[in-house]
Amino acid sequence: FVERAHARQSENIVFFFDCGWDPGVLGQAARCVGLVNSLLDRTEYYEIVISGSSFPDSFTAVGEQADLPIYERTLFQEVRRQVNRGELFYGDWGSTRKPKEPTPALNTPRIDMASTS
Repeated sequence: FVERAHARQSENIVFFFDCGWDPGVLGQAARCVGLVNSLLDRTEYYEIVISGSSFPDSFTAVGEQADLPIYERTLFQEVRRQVNRGELFYGDWGSTRKPKEPTPALNTPRIDMASTS
């Protein structure tokens, strides 16, 4: 696909790399770096968006109040640092999680507030 798009000089193509859901940024980055480098080895012509999620899948053990770090920007910065070429952009959306056994919905009430980084 990449070779055909490049041969046609298609300009309106953006590649989105979803690095998955994982609280371990280094594991996510390692999975994405190889894929991004594979594309860039063929051409640096296209924009590449890097996204992933470390957002918790449960808040039941948190209690009434907690500050929970999320690492999406750290993931992007790590991929950009390791790749160090091409046009990479930060994608600000969560990834899908691995399927798990269905459970009754016991949602914990919460308010998400951004903090300065």
